[in-house]
Amino acid sequence: MALSIAAVLANGFLYYYPDKVKSLVLAGPIYGFKGIYAERLQLLYDYRDELGDNAFYRLFSAISIPQNLYQPYYPYIRGLNELGRDEVEKWLTFSLQINDFYELFHKGQFNIPILLVLGERDEVFLQTALDAAASSDSYTIKIIDSLHACNLEQPDLFNEIALWFYLDHLIIRRQ
Repeated sequence: MALSIAAVLANGFLYYYPDKVKSLVLAGPIYGFKGIYAERLQLLYDYRDELGDNAFYRLFSAISIPQNLYQPYYPYIRGLNELGRDEVEKWLTFSLQINDFYELFHKGQFNIPILLVLGERDEVFLQTALDAAASSDSYTIKIIDSLHACNLEQPDLFNEIALWFYLDHLIIRRQ
């Protein structure tokens, strides 16, 4: 199970060790930044040296979680501040490279069940996750009423969906 950006790590593990993964549940997975969000990340990267820490953290937050543009997600900004500028710049660089990672990962097709639980109001990552899922029959997609962090916004529903997915695939594999 992987949440948000950890989906990159989970997909990487699946790519390199497919025999060790029986199934995969991804909540609000990040399958890349496209369009205006990719452009904004690139601009932030290009002008990062011109920005003070607070402005840098607020912009990174607003780009990566755009629903917070007018109501900043202060715990997220506080977390970025605690990480420190150097670490957040590493995350920014990593965010710019995610699309390249997924091009590599999806060259291989995997025959394991993968559940994507997506927030229907996630304006950054919903479409990229749906596009990734279109490349394989391995995906089961559940879209629920939430923003990006669907497992946090709808924890009971998310847990129910994940549990049923695991039970379905555990029973199928035992038969």
